[in-house]
Amino acid sequence: MKIIWNIQELPKNCILTLGKFESLHRGHNALLWKVNHLGIKEKMPTVIMVFEPHPSTITTDKHYKPIFTRSEWNHLYNWINAPSSSNHLNNIAVDYILVQEFDREFAKMSPTEFAEMLFTKAGIIVVGEGYRFGHEREGTVELLQEVAEKRNCKVIVERKIRNSLGNTNEIVSTTNVRKALAANDMQQTWNLLGFPYFIMGIVTRGKQLGREIGFPTLNLYPPSQKLLPSNGVYLTQTTIADDAPYDSITNIGVRPSLGNEGVLSVETFIFNFPNNKYPTDLYGTSIKVEFIDFIRPERQFNSLKDLKSQIQEDVKTIKNRIDL
Repeated sequence: MKIIWNIQELPKNCILTLGKFESLHRGHNALLWKVNHLGIKEKMPTVIMVFEPHPSTITTDKHYKPIFTRSEWNHLYNWINAPSSSNHLNNIAVDYILVQEFDREFAKMSPTEFAEMLFTKAGIIVVGEGYRFGHEREGTVELLQEVAEKRNCKVIVERKIRNSLGNTNEIVSTTNVRKALAANDMQQTWNLLGFPYFIMGIVTRGKQLGREIGFPTLNLYPPSQKLLPSNGVYLTQTTIADDAPYDSITNIGVRPSLGNEGVLSVETFIFNFPNNKYPTDLYGTSIKVEFIDFIRPERQFNSLKDLKSQIQEDVKTIKNRIDL
């Protein structure tokens, strides 16, 4: 797989799919599976076209927060396609990832201009049902098909899939993933994505007050432009480097009981910490925290003693839930 930043670098007569692909959810996975298998069948190079920054930050809301950072997205893509991966998703490997810079000038491009640009390289374009593109999202699948016909090319439209794993049978979409996250419904989020929502980062030194009360934590400070669930306590699983995941408890918030001055952090205590290590041994290490279930909202306590007592209750709740 090769990452390129200019459509002119693509080989001609490729199979291309495009979109925001913000979360690589199960619907995206189905679309990319189609591209992958078409490429094998037709012996054509395959391409996924994504936009940087996220188009919504330019066209609708400059404060829009994507579900995953670019580094998390890259990790997710590589994880899905790893030969030894234990995930249940389909292989979606493509030959090229085209990262298109999205700015105000690009956003002004008419749908026809945009479609013409794509077909200078693409022989087949695969899009999801209801796909919109171009200035003010005025372009439709029908327009894309008209341009394709003139160039003797082809457009394949994949139907949207529904969340058969949940109780709602709703369409799998980034919008619905974001709704589930906003409701702290981590199981529904998992159902829609096909994997747990996660946060990745480098372990950073905190105030080490967790050690004082018997709960040393691994601290992350996610970028402000990443979408997070509500502040509170969660059942999680944490992977350190490339090790197996460990059961853990995580707090997202500003630690109101500890005078954190409004700085948002993600603090994780791992059960049965490996090799009797403390978080201080892991400063500078990359970890991945996967969110399994919501336990309670963040609260302020009058003393460290009260905080410790509540954490003990939270740990007890989680251990009972996962039968530790």
